[in-house]
Amino acid sequence: MIQNHELFSTPPVLCEISSKKKNGRRTAKFVLHEIFDSAENYQDNGISWKKEYTEKNMYSVIGMSLKAEFLDNERNIPFGHGMTGIEDGKPRFKDAVVLGSFKNPKIENVIINEKSILALTAEADIDELTYPNFVKWMEDKFLNNEVITGSVEIFGSEIENPIIYENEYKDKGRVPMDYIYGGYAVISIEPADKSAVVLELNGKIDEEDLKMDKEFEIAFQNIEGKISEISNLETKIAEITTLNEKITELNNTIEALKTQVTEKDNSIVELNEKINTLNTKLVEAEKQSIINELNEQIKNFSDEQKECVKEKIAAFNTSPDKSEINSIVNEIYMNIGKNALESKSNSGPETEINQKEKDIYGDIMEISKKSDLKNYSDLF
Repeated sequence: MIQNHELFSTPPVLCEISSKKKNGRRTAKFVLHEIFDSAENYQDNGISWKKEYTEKNMYSVIGMSLKAEFLDNERNIPFGHGMTGIEDGKPRFKDAVVLGSFKNPKIENVIINEKSILALTAEADIDELTYPNFVKWMEDKFLNNEVITGSVEIFGSEIENPIIYENEYKDKGRVPMDYIYGGYAVISIEPADKSAVVLELNGKIDEEDLKMDKEFEIAFQNIEGKISEISNLETKIAEITTLNEKITELNNTIEALKTQVTEKDNSIVELNEKINTLNTKLVEAEKQSIINELNEQIKNFSDEQKECVKEKIAAFNTSPDKSEINSIVNEIYMNIGKNALESKSNSGPETEINQKEKDIYGDIMEISKKSDLKNYSDLF
């Protein structure tokens, strides 16, 4: 399978955050992905990162975008990659925004969920002036010890080129060899690499400042929240109504498709039954045709003449075989000839053989002497 890009989800955990700002930016340290000791170990999505190739390609992390896709104008909770499709063989992320960029990639041992792992880490400067709600969301996650998820994106060494894998692409245990790191998205969907984490956000929190800031922030947020609820109520109701309409429309479409599938399945069953019936009738017709052919060839023989093949005819009628017709007919002929010879031998020479009943041997009237019979054909 040729791949020129792949997206690998990872679940980061925010460890530290500072109440101080540096030029309107926050510096965070992320675990981009775990590094495995063999291809037998891999992420939930099947990829296995190898130290050799990670070292070779980690240079491309420098300048890599930190981004997110937001579902509303609050721009606080990230959703996915923001990928809108493939154009000219290249992925497009038109629904994503850039939060900052990465620097200082490093391979190091880190403790994740009380377990030491080898991982690729990197720092990212987050534009807090542009995305204050997002930084606040990260702060809240940190304070509540909640998990933040993320996803690293890789591409071919040139965007137009495919990713090269060790021992080719495979669903489970594939090892990318030649690639570049193209981006890292903070997401809130199910991750694939449960080892990756956000390690640091620059500086530690001053507990007193944080307590004061937090109390003020909570009070301000309560007021701001009420104002926001009132001003955005109609908009949110309209959005919910639109979403409900779309859901209803999709459900109706699904039900219609299910009905079509059921109707087609029923039609297929009905057609198969008709085919099976016709096949059965065809087989019976073919058998009857073979039986009729035998009956046609032996119709001029008397019951007495056919007595010698009575059992064969019965077996033939049960399981007709066209190749047996000549055998049955020839056996009748041979038996007639045999009987004629025996009759001649028992009666003596110059005995007239009279046939009371006209049959296909009506031309055999007399055999003058035994020496006149050369073979069976002289009888006919």
